[in-house]
Amino acid sequence: MQTREVLIPGGAVTLAGTLSLPQGAGPFPTCLLVHGTGPLDRDENMPGQSLDIFNRIAEHLAGHGVAALRYDKRGCGKSTGDYYRSGHHDLVDDAIHAVDFLAMQPECDPDRIFALGHSEGTVIVPQLSAQRPSLRGMVLLCPFMERVEAILKAQARHMEEAIVGLRQPRRAIMRLLLGGGRSIPAAQQRLIARLKSSDAPCMRIAFQKVAAKSLRELMALEPEALFRAARCPMLAISGAKDLQCAPEDAQRIAAVAQVPVEAHCVPDLTHLLRRTGGKHTFFEYGKLMKGPVDAEVLALISGWIERQLQV
Repeated sequence: MQTREVLIPGGAVTLAGTLSLPQGAGPFPTCLLVHGTGPLDRDENMPGQSLDIFNRIAEHLAGHGVAALRYDKRGCGKSTGDYYRSGHHDLVDDAIHAVDFLAMQPECDPDRIFALGHSEGTVIVPQLSAQRPSLRGMVLLCPFMERVEAILKAQARHMEEAIVGLRQPRRAIMRLLLGGGRSIPAAQQRLIARLKSSDAPCMRIAFQKVAAKSLRELMALEPEALFRAARCPMLAISGAKDLQCAPEDAQRIAAVAQVPVEAHCVPDLTHLLRRTGGKHTFFEYGKLMKGPVDAEVLALISGWIERQLQV
């Protein structure tokens, strides 16, 4: 694999990224990688969280003849801007600028550009395709169909279940850190109410800095409508042990879409794209990050892209 550091002009911000290229002569089919939620760099890492997802996907795709562009979110890594004062629609604009950048690169075929989204990125790429209809296809990793407010409440219930299973004093400490002393569902409901009643771009809640504008814009989205309006083929991969996005949503997307959708729910797969046996909780994330991205997920991505290129 060859790599080239790039700067992507985007109006008020400049995004820094890495273009990964297969060996040989191009132009190559290319895949844009679009992050999940959080102040993430081009590999989906941030302080205290080393997922190393996008670098692994880019490496895998290069081995299958597909170039990949991954970039630091605005205000993260080497990109300019302010992540916490940005909105979800700013992130959509950034993805549009990244696609336009790819279309001008001599190593990339502008007629064979795909977009891959993880988590929040799965609702960014359909909006991207609406603005750039030449997009060849979309890959959705851990997609969701529910409104974000419902997802936030479900995540809070999962976290509460995990905390109840802890021994004291760790249970009390985690409840204080994550809920300000309240139950996690109660704290999450308070967060949602504060978000709705404010127009501040950034807030501090329970010791955490929150990108409030981005969350409000996410809560206003109707994911089902985005997938119904999609006009290019999709690969949707859910995890049977995903605590953040419902495992059945890949199949639900396939049921409402008006385009071909290949849907999978991978056994034991978590939101981190790693597998785990037994009961899974959020407190397992630290251990899971040390493992590799699931090989079946990588094979599903490259295999589907290869099949789309044959159409």
